[in-house]
Amino acid sequence: MSTVGDLTNNSYADSQSNYANQVACVLTMPANGWITSASVIMGGLYTNPWSALALWASNGVLLWSGPGFSAGTGRALQTQSVANLRVGGGAAFYAGFWRDPNADAIWGLDGSVATNWGAQSTPGSGGPSNFTNSIAPYGPGQLSASVNYVANAAPNAGSWQSPTPSGAISDTNPTFSGTTPQNPADAAYDYVGQVWWQITRTDSGVLVADQKWSVNAAIPSWSKKPSDFGISLLAGVQYSVTFAYSDSWGAWSGWSAAQTFTANAGPNAPAPTAPTGKLTTITGVNFTATYTHPSSLSAQNVQVQVLDPSGRTVFQDSGVVAKTVAPGASYTVAQWFPSLAWGSAYTWWTRAQDTSGVWGPWSSLTAFTTDTAPNAPIPSAPGMAAIISSGSVVLKAAFSTPDGSNVTSLIWDLFDVTAGAEVPGYPATVTGSFTSGATQTRDVTSALVVGHAYEWRAQGSDGTLTGAWSPYWTFTYTTPPSVTVTAPAGGAVEASATATVTINYGGSAAKAYDRTLITDTTGGGTAIIYDSGNIAGARTTWGLPFSTIQNGHSYSISVIVTDVNGLYAVSAPVAFSASWTITATPELQLLVAGQDRTANFNQDQWSLSQDWGRQGDTASIILTDEFKTAPNFALPPMSTVELRDLNLGVLLFGGVATQPKSSRSGNLMTWTLMCSSPAVYLQNRIVSSDYSGWTADAIVRDMLAQADCGITANHVEAGPIIDHFKGLNHTVTQALQKLCHLASTTSTYGWWVDGGSDLHFAATTQADAQPSGVVLTDRVTSAATTMTGFYETDSQTYYQWDSSSLKTRVLVQGGSITRTTTEQFVGDGTSRTFHLSYPVQTNPLNAVVQVNGVAAPVSDQTDATTPWLLVQGAPGVWSLSTQPGGAPPASGAIVAVTYNYVTPVVAQAQSSAGIAAATGPNQGLFDTLITDSTLDGLEPAQARALRELEEYALSQERVVLVTTEDWPGWLTVGQSFRFQNGYFADSQNNYTPGIDDTFLVIQMRASGVAGGFRTCSITGVRV
Repeated sequence: MSTVGDLTNNSYADSQSNYANQVACVLTMPANGWITSASVIMGGLYTNPWSALALWASNGVLLWSGPGFSAGTGRALQTQSVANLRVGGGAAFYAGFWRDPNADAIWGLDGSVATNWGAQSTPGSGGPSNFTNSIAPYGPGQLSASVNYVANAAPNAGSWQSPTPSGAISDTNPTFSGTTPQNPADAAYDYVGQVWWQITRTDSGVLVADQKWSVNAAIPSWSKKPSDFGISLLAGVQYSVTFAYSDSWGAWSGWSAAQTFTANAGPNAPAPTAPTGKLTTITGVNFTATYTHPSSLSAQNVQVQVLDPSGRTVFQDSGVVAKTVAPGASYTVAQWFPSLAWGSAYTWWTRAQDTSGVWGPWSSLTAFTTDTAPNAPIPSAPGMAAIISSGSVVLKAAFSTPDGSNVTSLIWDLFDVTAGAEVPGYPATVTGSFTSGATQTRDVTSALVVGHAYEWRAQGSDGTLTGAWSPYWTFTYTTPPSVTVTAPAGGAVEASATATVTINYGGSAAKAYDRTLITDTTGGGTAIIYDSGNIAGARTTWGLPFSTIQNGHSYSISVIVTDVNGLYAVSAPVAFSASWTITATPELQLLVAGQDRTANFNQDQWSLSQDWGRQGDTASIILTDEFKTAPNFALPPMSTVELRDLNLGVLLFGGVATQPKSSRSGNLMTWTLMCSSPAVYLQNRIVSSDYSGWTADAIVRDMLAQADCGITANHVEAGPIIDHFKGLNHTVTQALQKLCHLASTTSTYGWWVDGGSDLHFAATTQADAQPSGVVLTDRVTSAATTMTGFYETDSQTYYQWDSSSLKTRVLVQGGSITRTTTEQFVGDGTSRTFHLSYPVQTNPLNAVVQVNGVAAPVSDQTDATTPWLLVQGAPGVWSLSTQPGGAPPASGAIVAVTYNYVTPVVAQAQSSAGIAAATGPNQGLFDTLITDSTLDGLEPAQARALRELEEYALSQERVVLVTTEDWPGWLTVGQSFRFQNGYFADSQNNYTPGIDDTFLVIQMRASGVAGGFRTCSITGVRV
């Protein structure tokens, strides 16, 4: 410990202590070190209530302040410890005391206020020293001061910790470490500043490392690697390394003793040789590799790891396995774990340790796999659930392996489902070498039994593993069905309007459906007049509906049968005819709810009505029930009603009693049945339809399928293609009426439902497809027959030309459609607004503006961010304009705008023939407007206009006649008949009296009259 200052011989002059709160003297630090304590003697009376020792820097900043003490008189000595205040050699400082009752200021030597630094000290270690400073003898108001300090001492040389002892080391990047023992004189105060090492090659003297690094901390040792400074040492080369270190004042120790060593790189990475590729075993695997060493050292230990394919997860680790292996030799580690997994991918690597204890690096990862079972085969033929009725049955399936290796065994399995047993000889195995992915075949025909169902599957093997079975596929081995019509027999003559059909059915599978087709071949006809549709069941005999066949007609019948496997057969057509005697008086039969009520039927008081293209037939029928105590029967609403003419074998009316009414008079109950045809079901079924490019007949059939109300479509004739037909939530009746309008572009279409619940849909030009063969004439030459009848020649019969609904030009306004247009304008240098031809569609806005071919943003008038706007002025008037204040297009600039606009669908058509035929001052123009918002295109709108012209462009010619009671025949709407009259003018022959032409029945009104006869009021249009 050393001292600077003299408390007995030195003083500080009063003239230098004129600051109220500070008295000090100047001291100088002789060497770098740490002040450990300070002492002050104050001469004379000092009465301040509180004081403290302090040390100040030369600029007056407080370095340290001790605890306060009380004032006294005479020479007062105060000594206090300082917390190792670090002071550099030659630095001047002040020692004394200060009084600061407010604790708010420190004064410098010149009396100015200075910042309080606080006590400054730095940790360290070392021993004491001292120095002195003489001051004049004491007197009142004078002081003497001294401080004790420890001077800095140079650090001692360090020593090596590792590597030791000198010699070989395990790698070329060892960790070096050494001690930093400070000088005991100041060890308690000092710390390490920097470390400095040098590494030299002993063979060449080249300095390969010469680095210093800062520590600035009290540490007992240090450690570093060459790689920390980007240095690589060479294996087999000898090096010498030494180091030194400095203390906090920059004093350096001496160099340590040199450490000499040789870097050993260790063994090379082994070269794996097995396993590789695909293994056909998962046990007893040997892991083999070749060992080498750069210094020709042998191996003493090895290690193997089995990892996942990525080399990140270790599945198995052999640990250290003791093996002595000479350089260049191979070593093997037997499988040390129970088993690998089939169908898995692995990697493995190995390393070795030489006899000096150095481990070499891991080898590269080597991949291998274990065998994977073949894939489940993929069947391809016969098709799933196939029905095979002829030829060979060959099973086909594609066999493959996951890795593309060949399949060595094909295994086929065949099960007889019908017999409930495996087919003898199966499963069957075929061995060989089959290319992966190739389709293999197996002919099983000889093992099959006709009429049996089978299921089969396949499986593959690669000689090591057998794969999964394919899914079962099924097929049925059968003979196709056959059918022969035995009744009616060929050439047979049926004597009534009913007939029985009998067939012989053959085939190994049961019959599922039959379908009867009857063609009317009268006069060489080819029209199918009856199609039963598919009737489920195994029946072989059934009756035809009443009135299917008619007296005097010839027919051909065919039956189509379908078995439970979906195979079908068509019988050869069988020709027969119908003929029976017709009495002069019609013989009627009435069935209500399936019961024969003919005995109760009032045959003189019935009526029925049929209309072309309307809601079907209606009828009024009266029954009487004479009873004793209670009525014999009741007729609930919606009971089925059939009125038959047994003489003709025709159904006059078929439908349901929609409004049955009963009344009683004594013991007589009278029932009045108001009936409607089955079309009533179409009136009460709603469908939604949207068709594009369908034919009219296909639309009809689809709507009937939607309605599913028991109405068949056996008499729906071919119709034109309809561009677009849309009907949302329409009844079938409404949809049919609309469809007739659209279909009637060249011919007028109509529809009705007959008594057999069959829909008729046809055009007037197709009336010949349903000719009745009936002639109605005013030339009475013989008695009336079913095919020739007479009509009243009084005012009940008349011929009419109807021009009241004449339409020679039709304008149709449909819905709205979106169109796109492009307009161009030429700028004049001043115009900013350009008027457009159409109102702009803004929801959504789809517009493009180009100026001289360069696109420019455009928006509607609500957007102020684009240079161009689409602006609406008066309703429907739009313009293209620049933003307000925007520059107009330059003179000659081409401004093009493309935009969408909405326009109504408008179509117009006129009839030249109709205009020419119509005379008068209106130039033959009879205009009409049709508005239909569902017409959303020009094509359907044009079709609607043409349909109106077809029906109304010319004056319609129609005849209304009432047949005489003696005519026993019958006509229905949709049938054509021949009308003869010697007095009505013929428009097609210059209005010369006399007409003999074909007419289509569009309305029929029939009524019963006395004696069981009937009259028919028939309206026919000339076709």
